[in-house]
Amino acid sequence: MATGQGILERLKRAREMPPADTKAGVLPLVAFYGRDQQQEELRNRFYSAMERAMAFREDDFPDQMGGGKKPHWTLVDLRDAIAVVNANSSPIEFLVSRGEMQTGRDLEGMGGVRFHTALRLRDLIDGARVNGMKSPNLEGGGGGGGKSADIRGYQLDCIKLLGRVKADMPEQWIFPMLESVVFMDEWMDLWPVTDGPVARREALRKRRLKTIQALHFALDRASLSLGYMQENDFRQRWGLDAPAQPYAARRHTQASTASNQLGLLTSQGARKR
Repeated sequence: MATGQGILERLKRAREMPPADTKAGVLPLVAFYGRDQQQEELRNRFYSAMERAMAFREDDFPDQMGGGKKPHWTLVDLRDAIAVVNANSSPIEFLVSRGEMQTGRDLEGMGGVRFHTALRLRDLIDGARVNGMKSPNLEGGGGGGGKSADIRGYQLDCIKLLGRVKADMPEQWIFPMLESVVFMDEWMDLWPVTDGPVARREALRKRRLKTIQALHFALDRASLSLGYMQENDFRQRWGLDAPAQPYAARRHTQASTASNQLGLLTSQGARKR
């Protein structure tokens, strides 16, 4: 009975309150966001992030960064999101900023999918590494200097996913090229050449486009392995065959496997050139 009386008293007080300055049938935002403190905090963080993004000015960022190239900060529209990237920080960010992560033959939004796949691969490669100078403890005993390091569950997950990605690559050269560009930020021939004789520039432009095509294929194959892309979409774009190995990837492989400079100069590939 006391509970019922309390409800009646609250209803009476509500009726006696002056009407709010709102339209009939329309609730103020506080009626939704004010339900709990967590929702209100998220709303404030959202508006704060939007305010910083819209106030973006390139001059606000540092003039000097690592990597040997002057930073070029820019906003990239990924359709479902807007990213602030240093376009000169790595080949991936550079291609994204120039709109070269997607071509006219691709499905709409593939540039964003490839960028997301590249970022995910960076996380996986970094997570799969064993910290320090220790060997992974796979069998209960170490194989390197110092005490063997236990592999955490997250590391095992990263190693498994990377193993799947690598095993799904149809050609042996594809994953090393992908790892070099995505994780080690090796530019190969992805930086455009804008000076020199016209014939040389045109030859290097065609060579660069082949490297970009191979990188697109590698990212799409990794995207398929990680579940970001459907098999039908991949087949529709690429068919059954992988693109030819680009010159930059072939040269990079020779440079990586030669034991010394003399071995590189006398290798079979070098003699062919």
